[in-house]
Amino acid sequence: MWISSAEVISQNFWVSIVDLFGIMSLAYLSFRIRPFKILKIKFYLFFMTLFFFPIVLSYAPNSISILIFQCLAALFVFDHVPATPIFYKYFPIFKRFTYTSFLSAVAKLLTYLITSFGLVYTTAHLGYWGLFCIFIPVGIGFFMSLLHFHKLEDQELTKGN
Repeated sequence: MWISSAEVISQNFWVSIVDLFGIMSLAYLSFRIRPFKILKIKFYLFFMTLFFFPIVLSYAPNSISILIFQCLAALFVFDHVPATPIFYKYFPIFKRFTYTSFLSAVAKLLTYLITSFGLVYTTAHLGYWGLFCIFIPVGIGFFMSLLHFHKLEDQELTKGN
């Protein structure tokens, strides 16, 4: 299935609109639900939909089914929203900008390397199932870091009581 450049731009626009509403919903939900619980739910939902990605990408009947999975990926992707302030408060205050900027730069560097080389070679050799070679280790790292910061938050809450 081939789609034109205009259709790609239009489809990416709609994915961005869905992502905007998703972030606004997360901002509202974070007033009612602890951010770590939201991140865990996003993590579980992403992994549940991850198993269908290779199937949909291989046998996608039309661009609408790809649009749906792009929207799901945008909504449930591994990221720090809405717990960013909680993560930042555990860095030393005088080194906070330096540490977080450096970590952000390293994360972007790894993302560019993985997407430009890792995805190309894994999908060339393993098809769309090669996505698991990238998403599984990244997901495990995300979940381990989420548990670490959750533990720090719980220790602070129990210390405060």
